[in-house]
Amino acid sequence: MNIVRGGLLALAIGLAAGPAAAQQGQTIRIGMVSTFTGPNSNMSRAIEQGMRLYIGEHPDGLPAGTRVELIIRDDGGPNGDNAKRLAQELI
Repeated sequence: MNIVRGGLLALAIGLAAGPAAAQQGQTIRIGMVSTFTGPNSNMSRAIEQGMRLYIGEHPDGLPAGTRVELIIRDDGGPNGDNAKRLAQELI
């Protein structure tokens, strides 16, 4: 449950910072690296669905014409080097 709260907190922080930095018609990109394959994929999918639901339910928090794009990457399981590489690609 803490992972879900952490994911939603990161999304909320990204969206809260978005209006200050976003101009009309701009795209805000939020990246997420997690495990989307294997036995631990259910939690990651739930976090992704929660993020998409939050974005869909709160469109008024952004300037008109601003889009939010989620960039989702699968780390393929517990592999620190791969997760680090994916996170660096998002930056």
